[in-house]
Amino acid sequence: MKSVFKIIFTLLIFKGILLASIINVDTLVISAYKEKKIPLVYLHRIGCNYCNLMEEFTLDDDNVIEYIKNNFVLININVSLGDTVIYKKQKMSAKEFATTTGYAFYPASLFLSKENEVFEALMGYRDEKSYLKELQTIKNSQE
Repeated sequence: MKSVFKIIFTLLIFKGILLASIINVDTLVISAYKEKKIPLVYLHRIGCNYCNLMEEFTLDDDNVIEYIKNNFVLININVSLGDTVIYKKQKMSAKEFATTTGYAFYPASLFLSKENEVFEALMGYRDEKSYLKELQTIKNSQE
Protein backbone atom coordinates (compact mmCIF):
# COMPACT_ATOMS: atom_id res chain seq x y z
CA MET A 1 0.00 0.00 0.00
CA LYS A 2 2.95 2.30 0.70
CA SER A 3 3.84 2.64 -2.94
CA VAL A 4 0.29 2.99 -4.28
CA PHE A 5 0.30 6.77 -3.94
CA LYS A 6 3.76 6.99 -5.53
CA ILE A 7 2.60 4.86 -8.47
CA ILE A 8 -0.49 7.05 -8.93
CA PHE A 9 1.62 10.21 -8.90
CA THR A 10 4.10 8.72 -11.38
CA LEU A 11 1.29 7.72 -13.72
CA LEU A 12 -0.27 11.16 -13.44
CA ILE A 13 3.05 12.80 -14.31
CA PHE A 14 3.54 10.59 -17.38
CA LYS A 15 -0.08 11.11 -18.41
CA GLY A 16 0.38 14.85 -18.08
CA ILE A 17 3.53 14.85 -20.13
CA LEU A 18 1.86 12.89 -22.92
CA LEU A 19 -1.54 14.52 -22.81
CA ALA A 20 -2.69 17.49 -20.79
CA SER A 21 -6.04 17.01 -19.14
CA ILE A 22 -8.91 19.13 -17.91
CA ILE A 23 -9.55 19.21 -14.16
CA ASN A 24 -13.04 20.47 -13.51
CA VAL A 25 -12.86 21.66 -9.91
CA ASP A 26 -16.44 22.97 -10.08
CA THR A 27 -17.83 19.51 -10.87
CA LEU A 28 -15.57 17.77 -8.36
CA VAL A 29 -16.70 20.08 -5.54
CA ILE A 30 -20.36 19.30 -6.29
CA SER A 31 -19.61 15.56 -6.43
CA ALA A 32 -17.65 15.66 -3.17
CA TYR A 33 -20.47 17.27 -1.23
CA LYS A 34 -23.02 14.86 -2.73
CA GLU A 35 -20.85 12.08 -1.27
CA LYS A 36 -20.72 13.98 2.04
CA LYS A 37 -16.99 14.49 1.60
CA ILE A 38 -14.77 17.57 1.57
CA PRO A 39 -12.91 18.58 -1.61
CA LEU A 40 -9.15 18.52 -0.96
CA VAL A 41 -7.01 20.15 -3.64
CA TYR A 42 -3.39 19.04 -3.45
CA LEU A 43 -1.18 21.55 -5.28
CA HIS A 44 2.37 20.50 -6.08
CA ARG A 45 5.01 20.75 -8.78
CA ILE A 46 7.78 18.68 -10.32
CA GLY A 47 11.19 19.31 -8.79
CA CYS A 48 9.85 20.53 -5.44
CA ASN A 49 11.74 18.76 -2.66
CA TYR A 50 9.01 19.40 -0.08
CA CYS A 51 6.39 18.12 -2.51
CA ASN A 52 8.45 14.95 -2.98
CA LEU A 53 8.68 14.47 0.80
CA MET A 54 4.95 15.04 1.15
CA GLU A 55 4.21 12.43 -1.53
CA GLU A 56 6.82 9.90 -0.42
CA PHE A 57 6.07 9.93 3.30
CA THR A 58 2.88 11.76 4.23
CA LEU A 59 0.52 10.99 1.34
CA ASP A 60 1.88 7.44 1.10
CA ASP A 61 1.06 6.65 4.74
CA ASP A 62 -1.65 3.99 5.07
CA ASN A 63 -3.56 5.92 7.75
CA VAL A 64 -3.49 9.15 5.72
CA ILE A 65 -4.56 7.33 2.55
CA GLU A 66 -7.47 5.65 4.33
CA TYR A 67 -8.62 8.86 6.04
CA ILE A 68 -8.54 10.84 2.78
CA LYS A 69 -10.36 8.04 0.95
CA ASN A 70 -13.16 7.98 3.55
CA ASN A 71 -13.59 11.72 4.13
CA PHE A 72 -12.27 13.73 1.20
CA VAL A 73 -12.27 13.88 -2.57
CA LEU A 74 -8.67 14.38 -3.60
CA ILE A 75 -8.15 16.79 -6.49
CA ASN A 76 -4.54 16.37 -7.55
CA ILE A 77 -3.12 19.39 -9.40
CA ASN A 78 0.50 19.36 -10.53
CA VAL A 79 1.20 22.92 -11.66
CA SER A 80 4.16 21.74 -13.75
CA LEU A 81 1.90 19.91 -16.18
CA GLY A 82 -0.10 21.48 -18.96
CA ASP A 83 -3.46 20.79 -17.36
CA THR A 84 -6.40 23.11 -17.72
CA VAL A 85 -8.41 23.80 -14.59
CA ILE A 86 -12.04 24.87 -14.58
CA TYR A 87 -12.72 26.89 -11.45
CA LYS A 88 -15.75 29.09 -10.93
CA LYS A 89 -16.69 28.54 -14.58
CA GLN A 90 -13.35 29.94 -15.78
CA LYS A 91 -10.77 27.94 -17.73
CA MET A 92 -7.20 28.55 -16.60
CA SER A 93 -3.84 26.83 -16.31
CA ALA A 94 -2.96 24.98 -13.12
CA LYS A 95 -0.52 27.78 -12.23
CA GLU A 96 -3.25 30.38 -12.77
CA PHE A 97 -5.54 28.34 -10.50
CA ALA A 98 -2.91 28.42 -7.74
CA THR A 99 -2.51 32.18 -8.16
CA THR A 100 -6.28 32.78 -8.36
CA THR A 101 -6.86 30.95 -5.09
CA GLY A 102 -3.95 32.80 -3.50
CA TYR A 103 -1.90 29.68 -2.83
CA ALA A 104 0.95 29.59 -5.35
CA PHE A 105 3.20 27.92 -2.76
CA TYR A 106 3.96 24.21 -2.90
CA PRO A 107 2.98 21.83 -1.58
CA ALA A 108 -0.39 23.16 -0.53
CA SER A 109 -3.57 21.41 0.57
CA LEU A 110 -6.67 23.49 -0.04
CA PHE A 111 -10.08 22.62 1.34
CA LEU A 112 -13.07 23.95 -0.58
CA SER A 113 -16.53 24.84 0.67
CA LYS A 114 -19.81 24.06 -1.08
CA GLU A 115 -19.55 27.56 -2.51
CA ASN A 116 -16.22 26.61 -4.11
CA GLU A 117 -14.20 28.87 -1.79
CA VAL A 118 -11.05 27.93 0.09
CA PHE A 119 -12.08 27.68 3.75
CA GLU A 120 -8.81 26.19 5.01
CA ALA A 121 -5.30 25.72 3.64
CA LEU A 122 -2.29 23.78 4.83
CA MET A 123 0.89 25.21 3.38
CA GLY A 124 4.16 23.35 3.09
CA TYR A 125 5.34 19.92 4.11
CA ARG A 126 3.64 18.07 6.98
CA ASP A 127 4.71 14.73 8.41
CA GLU A 128 2.09 12.00 8.35
CA LYS A 129 1.01 12.33 12.02
CA SER A 130 0.62 16.12 11.83
CA TYR A 131 -1.18 15.96 8.50
CA LEU A 132 -3.60 13.29 9.71
CA LYS A 133 -4.38 15.31 12.84
CA GLU A 134 -5.02 18.43 10.72
CA LEU A 135 -7.26 16.45 8.36
CA GLN A 136 -9.26 15.19 11.33
CA THR A 137 -9.62 18.74 12.71
CA ILE A 138 -10.82 20.02 9.33
CA LYS A 139 -13.30 17.14 8.93
CA ASN A 140 -14.65 17.65 12.48
CA SER A 141 -15.06 21.40 11.90
CA GLN A 142 -17.39 20.70 8.98
CA GLU A 143 -19.77 18.37 10.82
